[in-house]
Parts: sequence; structure tokens; C-alpha cells
Amino acid sequence: MKKADFSLLILAVSLVGLNACRTWKDISTDNTTAYFQFRGKPEKVILYRYQQDGELFDRTIFLFNQNGQLTYKYIKLQQPKTKIKDFTSQWIYDKNGFLLIKLKDNKKETFVNDRYGRVKKSYFYQHPDSLPQLTKVKYKPKKRMRISKVYLADGTYYSKGISKYDGHGHIVYSQFSIPGYDSIEETWWERDADGNTTRSKMISNEHTDTVYVYSSYDPNGNVIKERYVDEAQKEWIKDYAYRFDKVGNWIERTIDEDGYVRTEQRKITYYD
Repeated sequence: MKKADFSLLILAVSLVGLNACRTWKDISTDNTTAYFQFRGKPEKVILYRYQQDGELFDRTIFLFNQNGQLTYKYIKLQQPKTKIKDFTSQWIYDKNGFLLIKLKDNKKETFVNDRYGRVKKSYFYQHPDSLPQLTKVKYKPKKRMRISKVYLADGTYYSKGISKYDGHGHIVYSQFSIPGYDSIEETWWERDADGNTTRSKMISNEHTDTVYVYSSYDPNGNVIKERYVDEAQKEWIKDYAYRFDKVGNWIERTIDEDGYVRTEQRKITYYD
């Protein structure tokens, strides 16, 4: 398998994990301080990512409200050859803390929630004048299953997603498919007693390969090693090293990807 394809599979595994909900009743954990594993009550976080040569790759600003929910995200790319260099996202909540609207540049997504704050429907607008793409979500509590179906603006049924959870609300299985096409992705997760993913497996028939990811953590739940293995037993290893502030959040992280070393730094401002 080519390294480019291997990298795409690794990215897909990460995105599936980031977009999947972590608890059964509250599925909005991908935009909270808990999801980012922050300690204390961060108000503002600025993330700087540097390339191996020390050049700044990008800068990201995160703003959180006092409930620990992400309200604003701004990404500034530092690459001179990149045409689009700025990306802005905003999250708007109701008085119960349920997500109502997500804005990303000119795109907009509105949400209809149940009494737990779980999304029942969402309407995605590609641009202000477009018709919405509809997502319908159903929950099967006895099977701990979440089923989502996506319909295009003209009403055409486009895709289906299935997620299953364990007794602690952690996702253990996910499937994405496009009916009528030979396109499907499946991911399985295994976790330790703290809910950290120790092993995951992803199958994608678009890449005709299977990727396994083995992860280990420090006592605070920060990942310190990830080992990616494909069907041909080719490996890609990431090692992580950290420097922490007084609250216990990392403010510098070094990532060694098979000899390619890059650094990330965070400047964190906390609520009083």
C-alpha cells in the first residue's frame, strides 16, 4: 500500500473518532473541554503547530463558554502558496446548553434536539442561498445504537451511518455506507478501564485495506504512543512527549512520526 493511501486511512480513523459521540445521552462531546481533555476551566486556547524545520504551519484559536462548550474556532494557515488561509467556525447553544447552530465560513447547520440534547434532525446549508441537506437520527436504547440517514437537497437518500456503544457510553463500532455504491467504512474500538482507546480497527473498501491502531497513554490520559499497522504488517509509529502547566494541561507537545519530528504549543487562558 502506498504511503499516501496509508496516511488517508489514518486520517479517516481519526475523523471517525472525533465525530463520534462519547456518551449515550449527550452526543455533543466533540465540542467541549472534556473532549479535548482539558483540566480546569479554559476560556481561550491558542494552538501553534510547527513543522520539523521550525516554521509555523498554522495557528488555531479556541474559545469556550463557562459551561465548557466550544463557541468559536479560528484557523490561520501560514503557508504562502495556500489560497484559502482563514477558517472560522462558531457554535450557538440554547439556555439548556443544547447545540442549535453551527457556522463554518459561509456554511450553516441547524439542529433539532430531543430532551437529552441529542440531535434528532439537522439541516446543512452549503451556502446561504442553498437548499438544506437533511440528516435524520434515530436512537435504539436497548441496542445502544444510533442510526443517521442523510438526504440531499433534492430529497435523494445519500448515506447511512450506524454507531454502537458499550455500557459506559463509549463508541465501540461505527459504519458508514452509501447505498447503491460499493462504498463502506467500518471501525471497531477497544478501550481500557478509563475509556481510552487501546486498539481500533478500520476497514475501507475504497482503500482495499485494513488498518489497526494501537495506543498507550500516560496516567492523565494523554496519548504517548500510537502504532499503525496495515494488512501487509507495515508500521507507522507516533511518539508523543509533553510539557505541562500548573493546572495539568499540556502546553507543549512533540510528535515523532517515524523520524519526522514536529512541535505543537498551546497558550491557555482560564476563567477565574
